[in-house]
Amino acid sequence: MNFRRWLWFLFGGVGFIFLAMLSRAIWLPWIAKNLIVEDALRRADLIVVFAGADGERAKHAAHLYQKGLAPRVILTGGMTSKVIELFYNQRVTGAELSAKVLTDAGVPKGAVIVIPKGTSTYEEGEAIKQFMEAHGYRSVIAVSSPYHMRRVRATLKRLLGRTQIEVQYSAEKGSGFDVENWWKREKDLIEVTNEYLKLAYYHLALF
Repeated sequence: MNFRRWLWFLFGGVGFIFLAMLSRAIWLPWIAKNLIVEDALRRADLIVVFAGADGERAKHAAHLYQKGLAPRVILTGGMTSKVIELFYNQRVTGAELSAKVLTDAGVPKGAVIVIPKGTSTYEEGEAIKQFMEAHGYRSVIAVSSPYHMRRVRATLKRLLGRTQIEVQYSAEKGSGFDVENWWKREKDLIEVTNEYLKLAYYHLALF
């Protein structure tokens, strides 16, 4: 490479970095916004809550239930809480924890369906498919954290795409996930980074 071409590469690289810094208020928020999937909701047969997020997903599902958007709520997740097991000597799955949050929020026990299966989003999706097909349900509202929604949609589209089941998506609002400044808070930075890594893995290994 001659000296003149090397200079072009050098100045081009510096210019790109400079423009990226100037426009970061646009493209950095877009990275997080790209993960969020949200529908204008219609009434469905079920609401399904993916496990995780310290109960915030279940609280959001309780809000949707109380608005009359579905008569039943499914809770998935077979992972257990090591903290509860350590302090209370009791094995509790993610689905069971979410069920407690739901009933504490006023959802009747008769409207709560616990499926303590799945140690990943994909496995939870498989459990949802099996349950809905076995019982003849045809529509569902999927609830999870904002940063998790694109992977939820990709998973359910893969698993339910050839069925007649209609899926809508609703991101919980209580976690405080900051779309506009996610890179400034460690928790949000970790969640966004992990999601893109997991999305890449899902598309390479599972889809």
